Amino acid sequence: MTVVASGFVGAAHPEALSSAIERRFLRDNQPRGLTLVYAAGQGDGNTRGLNHLGHEGLVRKVIGGHWGLVPKLGRLAIDNKIEAYCFPQGVICQLLRDIAAGRPGCITHVGLGTFIDPAQRGGRLNDVSPEELIQRVELLGKVWLLYKAFPMHIGIIRATAADPFGNLVMDEEAVVGEVLAIAQAVHNCGGKVLAQVKRLLDEPVAPSRVRVPGVLVDRVVVSGPGEHDQTFAERDNAAYYLPHPSAKQARDPLCVLGNSIASPRMVADASGRQRQASDVRLIIAARACDELQPAAIANLGIGMPEGIARIASERGLLESITLTVESGPIGGMPAGGLSFGASVHPQAIIDQPSQFDFYDGGGLDFAALGAAQIDRLGNVNV
Repeated sequence: MTVVASGFVGAAHPEALSSAIERRFLRDNQPRGLTLVYAAGQGDGNTRGLNHLGHEGLVRKVIGGHWGLVPKLGRLAIDNKIEAYCFPQGVICQLLRDIAAGRPGCITHVGLGTFIDPAQRGGRLNDVSPEELIQRVELLGKVWLLYKAFPMHIGIIRATAADPFGNLVMDEEAVVGEVLAIAQAVHNCGGKVLAQVKRLLDEPVAPSRVRVPGVLVDRVVVSGPGEHDQTFAERDNAAYYLPHPSAKQARDPLCVLGNSIASPRMVADASGRQRQASDVRLIIAARACDELQPAAIANLGIGMPEGIARIASERGLLESITLTVESGPIGGMPAGGLSFGASVHPQAIIDQPSQFDFYDGGGLDFAALGAAQIDRLGNVNV
């Protein structure tokens, strides 16, 4: 059985549902042998999010776009307890739409020449992951990667509320993510879609507000306390889903950001080494910010690039450039840490697959990417 989960770090992740799966497994030793699919990393680096599923026997195979925030799943992969694959986050989002449409898979240039390429490891993360999930194909005289489609049986997604028809709205979520793509893919595969919400509405909502139509939703679960936080860093921050209320806050989003992104110059000096590391990160982020040109549309990745948002705000650049995050926010000031994926007073929030369409098509003027290692030739290890 294949389960696909929505969410971005902690934003729009259905914590009530993932934790319920864990409780049932620990109580009844069921379900077992699941295949788990997710696009963005969904976890707090400890116990929340998809870490709930990090038990031997509960999952058999995992296909994910980011493993750093799910160490419990990562440990299973390192110990060869599960089959484990890392696919590009955007490709997984787009593959969901291809599965929904009944296409053979997602054909893209993304991943060519990297460890994703079947000419290398095909995205495998360990030695017990034998399945060929990606293949090279030639089309119109060019080589592409085909990420093969496969059935999806259960979708777990999150929204703010459900109306009497089961229509889902996400008015108070920091991201929209890939909820519609998941619902369509699972429904068209004959599976079941489970939706977590904060509340039930007494009246139907305006059709234009609906993010997932009720005809695609099989069950609605109302979350309990602590199960529907805005992000894994903040219980609620209306600045992530509302326009700026005043011109001052438009110019100064730092006043509503709270502690979701730590400025290097604000980090406490616990040791000389920590102070030095903070200064280095500040210098790197400031130097990257120097490359931003007026009217640029930019993407900021997770990790060190998060600091560019704060520096751009301090320099008063947010009125002349547009910062975006792959999760869907356009404009505003991207947050960081466990609130990464959200933005303070964004101009718009679109779905994640559409954001990656824009990125893949060359729409960006600037991108700052996080990396674990970069060699002298500029090759990046994420």
